[in-house]
Amino acid sequence: MNLAALLAIVVVSIAPSLQQQLAEAASGTTEHVWCLTGMLASSGYHLTSGYELPSLPTTVAGQPGVVASDTCGPVLAVWHNHPIAAGESARDVLYFTKTDQHTFIWYELAPIAIVGAGDKWCYWTRDQVLQGWKDNLSPLPAVPEQCV
Repeated sequence: MNLAALLAIVVVSIAPSLQQQLAEAASGTTEHVWCLTGMLASSGYHLTSGYELPSLPTTVAGQPGVVASDTCGPVLAVWHNHPIAAGESARDVLYFTKTDQHTFIWYELAPIAIVGAGDKWCYWTRDQVLQGWKDNLSPLPAVPEQCV
């Protein structure tokens, strides 16, 4: 299945000040989750502000792949980072894991999911994540046209 085929000319931009905050959050060894807001225009989603969730998803005991967490509620995008390990580049970790897919599909209301690593990021639409889940793609690969 070609995820790019589901690309319905959706453009996502992040305001420079917000992008700086997210890059700083993504520079460490801890995962962070941010709820992003902004505006929807004819040109796509322009994300201008956000807030960090107070806790990260944790595995529910005895239920592999099931997580418990605070959720963002209705926002335009949910961003989280993947820390970069020694010997990896940011591009190596820009994918959507099965746990990421599960959490986004079942607990978040946003139309856009974003994974960041350092100052790089990729996004997926809800339709792309749903199709990846249905096709059991794990991890869901980055779509080059949707990466910065």
